[in-house]
Amino acid sequence: MKVGWGGDSFYTSNIVGAAAYQAGKSKTISGIVTNDATGQVIIHLLAPYGAFDNVLAFPSSGLVPTGTAMTALSTSPPPGVGSYMITSVKPNVSFTLEKNPLFAGFHIPGIPVGYVNTVQVTVQTNADTEAQDVLNNTSDEFDWGDVIPPAYVAQVQTQAKGRYTPETLAATDYFWLNTHIAPFNNILAREAANLAVSRVALQRLASGQITPTCYYLPPSIVGAASGACPLGDPSGNGSFTASSLGSPADIALATKLVKKAGLTGAPVTVWTENREPFEAFVTYLNSQLNAIGFKSALKVVSSGVFDPTIGSAKVDPQAGWGEWSQDYPNPGDFYLVLDARSIEPVNNLNLGYVNDPHIQSTIIRLDKVQSSDLPSVASQWAALEKYVDSKDYQLNFGYEVSPLFLSDRVDFATAVFQPVFGDDWSTFELKG
Repeated sequence: MKVGWGGDSFYTSNIVGAAAYQAGKSKTISGIVTNDATGQVIIHLLAPYGAFDNVLAFPSSGLVPTGTAMTALSTSPPPGVGSYMITSVKPNVSFTLEKNPLFAGFHIPGIPVGYVNTVQVTVQTNADTEAQDVLNNTSDEFDWGDVIPPAYVAQVQTQAKGRYTPETLAATDYFWLNTHIAPFNNILAREAANLAVSRVALQRLASGQITPTCYYLPPSIVGAASGACPLGDPSGNGSFTASSLGSPADIALATKLVKKAGLTGAPVTVWTENREPFEAFVTYLNSQLNAIGFKSALKVVSSGVFDPTIGSAKVDPQAGWGEWSQDYPNPGDFYLVLDARSIEPVNNLNLGYVNDPHIQSTIIRLDKVQSSDLPSVASQWAALEKYVDSKDYQLNFGYEVSPLFLSDRVDFATAVFQPVFGDDWSTFELKG
């Protein structure tokens, strides 16, 4: 909360006194009561929050030594508990992990103690170079958070057999549409944008590493919706599907909707970071918005400053690319980007500035449900999904697929892919 973490609302929105502490109005968090004699920690919540046990499992909830500085320590992180420790950091260039000699002594069941002595990580922003290096075995791992460039997909599939597999994530790619300023404060403008975008075209731009969709919640998350896309079709036939959107007929209809709204020629700026395929995604969106009558322009920002830039209320951007990966397997986690309580002057998560009373009342009610009881309210989350889609609050277009792609040196059979944190380096073992 003191270093500007984008997820601080998990604490400030739930723990008594956390917001006051963050604002500097209190020196302690009144809702956290500790007993040094017994080791007991009691946390008082503002309201029941069924996923709070998941929040406590975040790496950011981990304990650090007394006296740890209340500043960003990215170059010299405080000690944690794990099979590896970070020993050096060169910001935006590289970092190094070395095996923790003490970890094996904890004898934690089912948790690997690590095989290799050192993991050297290099920051590579060029995905072409990254893919080529792993194909040539000059690097051992392709970053699971990146997308294999289209020009390399066939090579990887044929030349990297036995060391590449696509892994399905609980993550959604979408375009956010700022609903509190023109033109996307108009539902007809949002509907037109949704109609104009071919999810299949975006799948091709992603080298096939997304599954086309118009819904937000991934299928693996309780409460995910299914069926035709409820895009507010004026004919009311409800026949739209994710694979059919963006057709010539859809473009024609979208153009009529823009004209009906009196927004033909309305200026739009769409934002993206300078990393593929995300820049390609937004370039495509930009072209489609122009095709249906908007006067749209592209704004490309360096990856290193993209999130803080678009998350600033002073910038107040109109549209752009977004992505949400599960922090924990609960639909409430995904709905942070549609929760009015997530709207903040900096590190804003709700980039669409959505503030819908029905969404708010539903989230507040369903967030009280314990994780173990989520199946009992799955239909209610699914109903909310269809409501959100009918309002076209955002342009959902794909569920993510991530590459597990390693060099010949690594034993692929024993490498583990974790659906939240990706490649588990503690399971990487060199052959021979």
